Amino acid sequence: MYARQYAVSTPVVIGTIQNLVYLNYHHCPKNPIFNRERPYLMKTAKPDKPTPNFPLYAHARGYWAKKIKGKLKYFGKWDDPDGALADYHKFIDETQKQIRGPLTVSQRDWRKKIPKNLPKGFPLTACAPGRWKKVINGRAHYFGPIEDPTGALLKYSEQKDDLVAGRVPKDHRDQIGDEITLGSLINHYLHTMDARLTRGTLVKRSFREMERASARLVRFFGPNQIVEELRATDFDRYAASLPKNWCLITFRNLVRDTKAIFNYAASPDVQLIERPIPFGKVFKKPSDRDLRVEANKKPAKFFDAKQIRTLLKTTTNLQLKAMILLAINCGFGTKDIADFTFGTLDLEKGWIDNPREKTGLPRRSPLWPETIKALELAIEIRPTPKEGHEDFVFLTRQRNHFYLHNASAIGKTFQTLMEECNLWVKTRGFNSFRHVFQTIGEETGELTATSFMMGHCPSQRDMSAVYREQIADWRLEKVSNYVHDWLFKPTITPTSPRTSKPSLGLYRGDEKTSEEVA
Repeated sequence: MYARQYAVSTPVVIGTIQNLVYLNYHHCPKNPIFNRERPYLMKTAKPDKPTPNFPLYAHARGYWAKKIKGKLKYFGKWDDPDGALADYHKFIDETQKQIRGPLTVSQRDWRKKIPKNLPKGFPLTACAPGRWKKVINGRAHYFGPIEDPTGALLKYSEQKDDLVAGRVPKDHRDQIGDEITLGSLINHYLHTMDARLTRGTLVKRSFREMERASARLVRFFGPNQIVEELRATDFDRYAASLPKNWCLITFRNLVRDTKAIFNYAASPDVQLIERPIPFGKVFKKPSDRDLRVEANKKPAKFFDAKQIRTLLKTTTNLQLKAMILLAINCGFGTKDIADFTFGTLDLEKGWIDNPREKTGLPRRSPLWPETIKALELAIEIRPTPKEGHEDFVFLTRQRNHFYLHNASAIGKTFQTLMEECNLWVKTRGFNSFRHVFQTIGEETGELTATSFMMGHCPSQRDMSAVYREQIADWRLEKVSNYVHDWLFKPTITPTSPRTSKPSLGLYRGDEKTSEEVA
């Protein structure tokens, strides 16, 4: 005898004070535990499974049950496990008939067919009714019968890249023929770029950017993607997968490096593909206007004279102090500082002849007395370099070239100094000294001399740059002395620090002199 169904969901308290039993009859059509004559007593404990691999479990209602596709199913009472198992198999058979036909008795015993000596890290999972399965992007995919793990693993390897990218996989990649895959194209492209790097016609920084763009392509499309099958919609999905916090300049550089790979394949000198690849309207370089609008929304990459003097006065790192003075003196960036060698330095005459690797253009700058003194002190404490790094002026604690292992070591050290001086701004870093040098140097009216000291490449339409063979040293000294006086010998009261892009007004320091940094 079973208690009737209650329509309320409030727990019903029955029994004596010494032995309270809390029952909830909400959506409970039958409750075999409830005893009408002696309601405060419970039935016996749940029975154990008849066999270890018994697929059902003993439910509190007195039935053998199993949760199937999120719903609880009951298949017989506790005292009849064989009947419950038969009902369970019958239910599975009827369900599977609607999907893929009836199951045989051998298919029900699929667990017995699982190989015992699978390799470590086998990526597939055995599942009913005897197949290898892998869940990719929230969907289950099957790769063959359980008796053939080698074939299933091979099929998984062939289809993995397509399934991860959300494409319909091809079952016969060995029948591609002469169609070039993305992996083959990138190997061909990087091999050619590496040859250019060896000959010196390509800089390391550009090659690293090409490698990063290539690796991102392979991760998204897979190495087995046929290049000529790519469409504009594929690049729309690729653009949508990129990080949302990227600035437009980073996105522009990725578009440039990515298109260079496919344009290389379609070039007449290579002809790896017969037609150019369509990239669509989404995966394209942002316009110059969009770049200007985004740049104007960010804080200025600029230090005023007082802030630079604060940095020089606060730091106790002689090497970092020399780097800061060299950067503001000559318009050097992080890469220029890291690659700075003794062969380009003449402390006796006070000049630096340091070509810029990025553009391949010569640079020549006079040194300030403060810069010469800081360099001499940094060289005195310079550790003994490791083999192959003897010519570099600045070394890491491991006595290596800065850009050998950690390209951001200088920037991180300088960021720590800015935080100590309460001058850190997200968009401002060590390379901001190049912005300062260009901004202040232009105030002399010597734009050509300033660009020469910065290592900027002139426009292709600038015919005067084609015919200009040299720039007089007095013009370079004019720019250098003006920046020095702006920093150490100001003539007017400075403007207040800005948090946005600076106007075209002049930047000046306060009345303090270079004695602060001596």
